[in-house]
Amino acid sequence: MNNHDIFQLDSAAIAYPYFASAKTAHSFTLEATLDKTIDPEALKNAVNSLFDRFPSIFVRLKKQSRNYVLEHICDVSAFVEKSVDSTVRPYDIKNRKALVHISYRDNTLSVEFFHAVTDGNGGIVFFKSLLAQYLRNLGEIIPQTDGILSSKSLPTAGELEDSYKKNFIKQLGTAKRTEKFAFQPSANDSSLKWHRSNICIEISELKSFAKKHDATVTQLAVSLYMYALCKMRDAQNSKKPVSIAVPINLRPIFNSDSLRNFSLFFLAKNPDGDVSLETIIKQVKLDFAKGSDKTVLQKMININVAQQEMLLFRCLPRFMKKIVLKTGFQLYGERLYSSTLSNVGIFTVPEEINKHILSFRGMLSPVPINRIHCMAYCFNDVFSITFTSRIPDLTLEETVVRILDQNGVKAKLTLDK
Repeated sequence: MNNHDIFQLDSAAIAYPYFASAKTAHSFTLEATLDKTIDPEALKNAVNSLFDRFPSIFVRLKKQSRNYVLEHICDVSAFVEKSVDSTVRPYDIKNRKALVHISYRDNTLSVEFFHAVTDGNGGIVFFKSLLAQYLRNLGEIIPQTDGILSSKSLPTAGELEDSYKKNFIKQLGTAKRTEKFAFQPSANDSSLKWHRSNICIEISELKSFAKKHDATVTQLAVSLYMYALCKMRDAQNSKKPVSIAVPINLRPIFNSDSLRNFSLFFLAKNPDGDVSLETIIKQVKLDFAKGSDKTVLQKMININVAQQEMLLFRCLPRFMKKIVLKTGFQLYGERLYSSTLSNVGIFTVPEEINKHILSFRGMLSPVPINRIHCMAYCFNDVFSITFTSRIPDLTLEETVVRILDQNGVKAKLTLDK
């Protein structure tokens, strides 16, 4: 057994095995629709060639006396499957099934990642590398650019490290969240039926709109979404604050190359008093500045690691940890924010890959409390937001599109069939 067979769960991953269920996957999906039908054998060979390059991705959960760990496995059949649609498949933790689902249907290739394995940044690196290796197996010559990792190289120590623990500095203090429960959009029913919708915008138009407010595209997207949530809150006569969880990639801030989880989130909140798009943008920009401050992030890393390393917690048996973590998640967790907007950035690949991609999409899975959340991304100069929702209508999405239209920005809203 080599050093890469077992990985301790990082600070962001430790809770997921304890409150995962058959109804909610706690995952995210990246998918590309190509110009030709997926070749199953070429895909399986690509996966087989990447086992040693991405040992922290090809994993399943393994029980130990007091906790869970991630166990590296090399079995193509455990990861690759043919699917008929984009339905999220719950993770079978009890029977130690794989924590990454690589699926194909017609000409679409999808990879679904359980959040205990990695975050959006790690997922993007793996997805690009898988696409590159798959197309190489079909005879294409793909350059080693745009973040693609070679199947012929081995992972570095930095790629496999727990960057939370590496950057833990106890002397710099800790931070605690003290937020109130946030507004939760009503689904008007208690079912878990959900759908996906997409808003697509030309990035040049969105940048121009953002520039008028001296904001980034991400800040504008969060502001538009918050405006729509505020309108829904007012319509439901709620007095609770609207709050959006915004994940932030810590790698460029703390100089990390980790392919495991290394992100945190901050909360963007609605302004006090007059709630207009202008006042929201102003408040969101302030929240972004505070949320991306390295000193604040350092204290958030410290509290996450410190809680995980508490002797009392480490000594608890697994069933007690499940009670503690699941109770804490149900009481707080997603109740502290109304929704999530995760921007995984610009999806860039070499032209040799790009010419074969008809479309790219990123999606978050349904979660227990929040009834709607979304992932944003940009591909080929089109900025897209994909919503995962248990709200029967498209009120929130339509509000975002209407505000864009009122400001001269064309947006297309579509609903997955």
